[in-house]
Amino acid sequence: MIVLKTIGLILLSLLLLLCALGLFLLLARARVDFRGKDGDLSIRVGLGPFHFKIWPLPKALRGRAEKAGGHAPTKGKPKPEKAAAGKFHLEKLGLGDVLCLVLDLLSQMREKLILETVFADVVIGTGDAARTGILYGYSAAGAGMLLPFLEQNFRMGKCHIAVDADFDAAVTHWNVKLVFAVRPGSLLAVLLHNRKRLMDLYRLITKEEGAKTV
Repeated sequence: MIVLKTIGLILLSLLLLLCALGLFLLLARARVDFRGKDGDLSIRVGLGPFHFKIWPLPKALRGRAEKAGGHAPTKGKPKPEKAAAGKFHLEKLGLGDVLCLVLDLLSQMREKLILETVFADVVIGTGDAARTGILYGYSAAGAGMLLPFLEQNFRMGKCHIAVDADFDAAVTHWNVKLVFAVRPGSLLAVLLHNRKRLMDLYRLITKEEGAKTV
């Protein structure tokens, strides 16, 4: 009988500990750090003193993913060229659709999000002066709408959003940094609610040119 009571107390203690840990993870404020420059993106998340990089994947996990997908190189054969890990093709995005999605997500996070750093520096270049001018106009208008929206609805720290155009450049250069704090439960609820839109966007910017669709 004493043994059963002891086992029961241990199991109850473990259950209470797991519940407390779950509540802490859902209610404690987490920090998310996005940094991107010209197609390279890194994402770090933190909770209290703990910080983890979740993108790009660590080499060990990336190697396992490649083996699982059948992409491991064979001996005696040259390794095929492939896109660098963490590369995104943001030139495929429609600026109007992206702006609507961003504003929609932010409106759902109102009073739940603390924007510690918002930095965006974009120089638009397409190789076509007319197209560059059109994209620049849309982007400047979007930035003009986004900044007042952020300032009116969120607690903000450092903020810098600049859009320019280079009519002689063939590619767009961008540098973005976003650091925000939020409760994981609130963020998870919004992401799950918008999972289809976000997955469609992810597939669009990670799809290589000429890749076959299933």
